[in-house]
Amino acid sequence: MTSSFRADFIAAVINLRDSSYVFADFMTINSISTSDIAPKIGLIRSLREAATCMLLGIRSALALRAILFSISLWIVAIGLWSALFFAFREEVTQLATAAAALVVFGLAIFFPGLAPGSSGVAGGGVGMAIAAMSTFALSWLAVALAYAFAVLITARVLAELFLMGRVQKHALEFYPDLAAMAAPSGAFNKVSFGIWIRPWAALLLLGPLCLLLPVIGGAFLFVLLSYLNSRFLVNDAADNIASSAEVQHFIKANRIELMALGILATLLNFVPLFGLLSPWATGSAVCHLTMRHLIRLSTRTPCRVNPGSAQ
Repeated sequence: MTSSFRADFIAAVINLRDSSYVFADFMTINSISTSDIAPKIGLIRSLREAATCMLLGIRSALALRAILFSISLWIVAIGLWSALFFAFREEVTQLATAAAALVVFGLAIFFPGLAPGSSGVAGGGVGMAIAAMSTFALSWLAVALAYAFAVLITARVLAELFLMGRVQKHALEFYPDLAAMAAPSGAFNKVSFGIWIRPWAALLLLGPLCLLLPVIGGAFLFVLLSYLNSRFLVNDAADNIASSAEVQHFIKANRIELMALGILATLLNFVPLFGLLSPWATGSAVCHLTMRHLIRLSTRTPCRVNPGSAQ
């Protein structure tokens, strides 16, 4: 029965991969012409471009080598933070409890109707018990969120340091004209420094601001982190194939695509099994988005992806 299940699973993966070849190839053939690069291409075209690149990234991530690299990153990230959280479990518990208590008392201040003893809310010992239970539940939620966030950030950093070079090399096999034009990106200058520092500034300035906004702050933070999820990989995707000016032009012309691609990549983390492939899939998707833009910028149409190439 085990061998039958394994055979069915492998067949399903192969069918899914073949389907992604057809759909991604169809989307690539019907992509933007070179005359569309100057004006805004529109929301629908932007979303379609992001979806196309995400499919190309997922397809590349289904290769055995990509699967092994992606899973290795998750093992390192999960093992590292599991060991740290276990070693400092008392400190983590104390910090989480303090944060949860701050949230509970903050809600009581800004929403007095939720405070124990107010109208409609049990008072006395029962109310305090409810507050204690809420604090306990929120503390565990805070620990879970902190652990997940730490693992995701670590996996992203490891992907930038050890994975993006391989991913970019693999993606370039689909764009032989671009690979032939590859050249060093040039010295670090004012433009390249601005490209590097802006996402960090956005994270440090806008991140805390989103946390201060009630209700909608979480949605804004999700969109911001999703955008930065793909934006941080642009420099590695364009390394040695684009100048700083071209990278800057790409970022300005593809903010919607980068945001949509980041949201898709973030959601991919929550898909069973496919979430394990997200480091390679996300990096590959950003590489495809960058390279397709550079191809259009050089007055060439995006090359047709050959399903049998770059395996």
